[in-house]
Amino acid sequence: MDVIYGLLGMLLGDSGEDASATLLSLSTSVENCSAMRQSGCLPLLIQLIHTPEQNGNVRRVASRALYNIIRASRHNQDDNQDSQELQILELIQQLRDYSQLLRSTDRGSCTSHHPIPAMSFLFKLSFIERHRNTISLLGGLYAIAEIIEVDHNIHGSLNDDPNCLALRRYAGMILTVLTLGDNKNNSFLCSCSGFIKAWVAQLTSDNEDLHQVTASVFRNLSWRADSNSKRVLREMGSVKSLTRVAMLTRRESTLKSVLSALWNLSAHCAANKVDICGVEGALEFFIDMLSFKALSKKFAVIENASGIIRNISSHVAVELNYRNIFRAKNGLHVLVELLVCPSLIVVSNVCGTLWNMSARCIEDQKILWDLGAVPILENLVKSKHKMISTGASHALKNLQLARGAAYIDGQQLK
Repeated sequence: MDVIYGLLGMLLGDSGEDASATLLSLSTSVENCSAMRQSGCLPLLIQLIHTPEQNGNVRRVASRALYNIIRASRHNQDDNQDSQELQILELIQQLRDYSQLLRSTDRGSCTSHHPIPAMSFLFKLSFIERHRNTISLLGGLYAIAEIIEVDHNIHGSLNDDPNCLALRRYAGMILTVLTLGDNKNNSFLCSCSGFIKAWVAQLTSDNEDLHQVTASVFRNLSWRADSNSKRVLREMGSVKSLTRVAMLTRRESTLKSVLSALWNLSAHCAANKVDICGVEGALEFFIDMLSFKALSKKFAVIENASGIIRNISSHVAVELNYRNIFRAKNGLHVLVELLVCPSLIVVSNVCGTLWNMSARCIEDQKILWDLGAVPILENLVKSKHKMISTGASHALKNLQLARGAAYIDGQQLK
């Protein structure tokens, strides 16, 4: 084992060809394979396979060494687990082979070689936790990110070939499962700027099914994202692209996914709020979504839309033109009506929005008084839901101070 660790230290500074050749030669014995796996050779091999612009021979040699190590594991594990690992590795290898095929052939060719069956099988396996872990361990995320980037580069983001669409949809479905609440996987994918760029470009497709899975991945990536992930998602234009897609979408399930992603992204930074409001017609659209009539009778779309409005309201409140739009769309009237919505998420978001909208504008303050917002807010202050009570309390305070400031010595100010 000490010898393996020593070799690893040396190989980290070697060229890809030397490192892959050495690791392949070591992987010819079961004992070495066991030691290599325990000492952390798998991540090094996967890195050699997926390093951008890597020599094709290095990829092949490193892939063979990885296969040898996994195959040899059956001597230390039960045959069933080893067989499953080999099966998953072979499926992932099909994705790698297709990416390499795309790199080495003429643009637009090999459209019939998409590894759809492999993607479909990986999707089914991803619902089982131990298989999810194995997919990640053996470089599945690398392979999927790579195949998406290469496929977009070769076939284009607007390609409507059924095989391209199926490949991208399956990739989205697998990634949706692998990124749900997994900060490590999310951070890794966001570090793949080429993949994120292609994933954003995917939103330019006319296929709504593709929009839905693409947005679902962005929803997961943007949830509790680290600072680097937030930066990459912003720089690659995810916010504006998702906003435009949302405005073109009418199917409830797709709207739910797109708006959920935007709710997360709108909380990342002030610049994202500016970008959302800057898309022509976006503010009007989100106000309309507050009155969305869902066929499912559920509040998911309204919850997500109200979350977005809550987040961008800090920007809307300080921009006169956006306040005017909000007023023209009867946004305040809709918000007051939603204060009695059965969904606590909606009520919480509305209270947060009114906290911002009830400040610094006499005209809007008067409208809220006239709409009867004050007695409703007085009741909500007593809520056991902390965010509701806090938002209602601050909104109520703004309105009461505004009404008090409108009178001096019993004389109403004009």
